[in-house]
Amino acid sequence: MLRYLGCAFAAVALTAGAAQGAASPAARGGPVSVRIGLAGRDPAGLEAFARAVSTPGTPQYGHYLTPEQARARFGPTDAQVASLRRWLGTAGMHVTAQGPHWIDVTGSAAAARQAFGGGMKTLGLPTDIAHAVTSVARIGQGQRAGVREGVSAAIQARGELAVHSDSAAGARSRIAGHVDRGVAPAGVHSTGATDTHATTPRRTPVADDVHSSAATATTSAPAVTKNQIKCSPTWGSLAADPTLPPGYTTPEPLDVCGYVPAQLRTAYGVAASGLTGAGVTVAIVDAYGSPTMRADADRYATAHGDAPFAGGQYVETVTSGKWTHLDDQVCQSPADWAGEEALDVETVHGLAPGATVHYFGANSCADEDINATLAQIVDTHAADIVSSSFGETMHRTTGDIDPALVSQATQVFQYAATEGIGLYYATGDCGDESSHSGPSCDEDSSRAQTDWPVSSPWVTGVGGTAVALGSGGRPLWHTTMGDRRSVLSDDGKSWVPFPGDFYFGGGGGTSEDFPQPAYQRGVVPDALARTLGSGRQATGPMRTLPDVAMDGDLMTAVQVGLTDATGQYDESPVGGTSASTPMFAAVQADAQQARVAAGGSALGFANPEIYRTANQDTFTDVVAHPAGAPADISAVLDLGPDGQGKARVRLFELGHDQGLPAAPGYDLATGLGSPHAGYLEGFKR
Repeated sequence: MLRYLGCAFAAVALTAGAAQGAASPAARGGPVSVRIGLAGRDPAGLEAFARAVSTPGTPQYGHYLTPEQARARFGPTDAQVASLRRWLGTAGMHVTAQGPHWIDVTGSAAAARQAFGGGMKTLGLPTDIAHAVTSVARIGQGQRAGVREGVSAAIQARGELAVHSDSAAGARSRIAGHVDRGVAPAGVHSTGATDTHATTPRRTPVADDVHSSAATATTSAPAVTKNQIKCSPTWGSLAADPTLPPGYTTPEPLDVCGYVPAQLRTAYGVAASGLTGAGVTVAIVDAYGSPTMRADADRYATAHGDAPFAGGQYVETVTSGKWTHLDDQVCQSPADWAGEEALDVETVHGLAPGATVHYFGANSCADEDINATLAQIVDTHAADIVSSSFGETMHRTTGDIDPALVSQATQVFQYAATEGIGLYYATGDCGDESSHSGPSCDEDSSRAQTDWPVSSPWVTGVGGTAVALGSGGRPLWHTTMGDRRSVLSDDGKSWVPFPGDFYFGGGGGTSEDFPQPAYQRGVVPDALARTLGSGRQATGPMRTLPDVAMDGDLMTAVQVGLTDATGQYDESPVGGTSASTPMFAAVQADAQQARVAAGGSALGFANPEIYRTANQDTFTDVVAHPAGAPADISAVLDLGPDGQGKARVRLFELGHDQGLPAAPGYDLATGLGSPHAGYLEGFKR
């Protein structure tokens, strides 16, 4: 079982992938770069305080520390750092960067072996140095990189992208559906043949009705303009073409065009509460940065009847001069990431229009850069709430995630809790990760499992739902985010296959890596907490996901506005738990505004409070067959004709997540459910 190392000694064994990645440069004469986690003066005390300050009923609850106080109490001592640096220099390793949580060093493969033991498979640190170190992680070209949880895959799934993909060139794609601009999947590639720890992109489907001309993100079929797309402004308000073959219901409704902020504010009780998130700062973590983000967000807000950002309400931290992995296929290009950024910024502003939004663009999508960006936020308390949709499967056919990465990130998560910062992560868009067929599925996932970092007990995991909104944003019903997909046959007389195959669904499940946190005890059914995705029984209850869930289904997507590389602004619907996560982060900003106004503290790490207070008066219990919904919930996605006049029509059946059934009470598809108006009202008292 994978575990994180919270002890004040070095006992980590590098994974095979990290060992090979470290050793392979020796044959090429290249350097080895590693990140050394710093244990600090009291790792056990850090964990204990982070738990106490986040748990209602303890004397420490809500009495947060400043970053300076946290470092003085738990951080590494000057003597620890000085001793470690001297030893690294003696071993031939050179320090390239240092922070409160780790030291980055580089050196020859021979120096790395001398510093960390035979072949770097086990650490060989001297006993007088070991107490200062928690872990050593390989960084650089061979580093496993984070994967954005399915936003572009969600766009692909709705837009029926044409994709060119090969191991050398990676993947490039262009929407030939809702919009006429190119968006590439936010996955990652690694080119190191000896690096068994490399992450490939979330699987991207090759469209069956358009064709890619090259890896330059162009297609031979012209893009379909928005006036050719048929969709419903609210759920079920428009019916599909009656000449289509019979599906699940008669008539089949058209999919939703894309919900806008006013609808979502009503759906989740934000409008009724009068809250705006004023006084709260929400950080958004993505890679790179769009030069038109502020202008796009203001244009989007104004177009939908909302106020643009006020002066000083939108802040960016982007260091374009330090961007890496721009042309090595590890990450997609900065332009490709613009859709991710726009979704997050516009969603948070839409549901918390009074909050300050601080966008942080990591220097790449690699884990070391994402973790460094999060550490920057925590070490300066730059925000009260952090929304991030990065994730990756922990167990892959090419190797497990490096325990050192888990250890180093866990320490940052715990520091965030001590300072009253809440972290919100997406659960993923492939159900229990056992399927390899969906556009956001990891084809190298070795089994049903939960993703990292959302499976950490120190973050709030946000899953997905499908919510049907009627007139004025009134919720008609909620069900799980899980779609089966069929395609209209060439002769137009049937759906293939029918019923459809799994295509897209909210992530969740029972972690095999982290034991059950105290806040889930007595709330999560024991049968769920002890049964792994493989069906094997765990020796004790384990961490389960998600914690909460918000709208993210492809058929009930949200509208996003973006200026593309050609300077054209357009809007398109986007689904996925990457939409759900900033949505809940914004609701939490509203909740924090209410709590502080009532004389309370910041929400901080919110899970203990969420699980303590969740009931039917605060959360909608999301089930597979909700009252008011048809027995078979379905919708038609009509993309209009392709360049040759061929119809492109898809039939989706909702409420069928892969391996994660929704049921009354807590479940592995939607967790505790979705907050409604009563949730925010509770913070006013």
